[in-house]
Amino acid sequence: MTSGEGGRKAWSKLFQNTRRESQKLSFIAPVVVNGESMAELPEEVLIEGAKEWEHALVGFFVGKKIPFRSLQSVLNKKWSATGKFSIHTAENGIFIFKCESELVRNWILDNGPWDVWGVHLALRL
Repeated sequence: MTSGEGGRKAWSKLFQNTRRESQKLSFIAPVVVNGESMAELPEEVLIEGAKEWEHALVGFFVGKKIPFRSLQSVLNKKWSATGKFSIHTAENGIFIFKCESELVRNWILDNGPWDVWGVHLALRL
C-alpha cells in the first residue's frame, strides 16, 4: 500500500486493487420510503451484522453520567478476568458492551448488579 505524507497510508488507496472479497466495496442503491432515502441491505449483510453483536449488552447509568475513561478503567478491573469485551457509546448516555462470547455476557449478567462510583448500571440483552 502506498504511503502518503509522513508515512501514513493514503486514504484513496485503502480499498483500491484489493483481492480479498471481504474488503471489496459495493454500491447499494437507495429506495425511497415515506419520502426518505434508505438502503435495503441484502439478507446476508444483516445476518453477518447480527452475528457480530449477538453477545452484546446495552447499559445505562441510573441517575448520573459516568465519564467513558473512568467507566472503561473500572469495568476492565471488574470484568476482564472472565473474557474480552469492548465498550461503545450510543446516544443519550447509553453504552453497548460487546462481549466476545455468550459465556462472558452471561457472567456479567449473573454476577451483577454492577455500579461505578456508586452509580447503578442497568443492563439489558
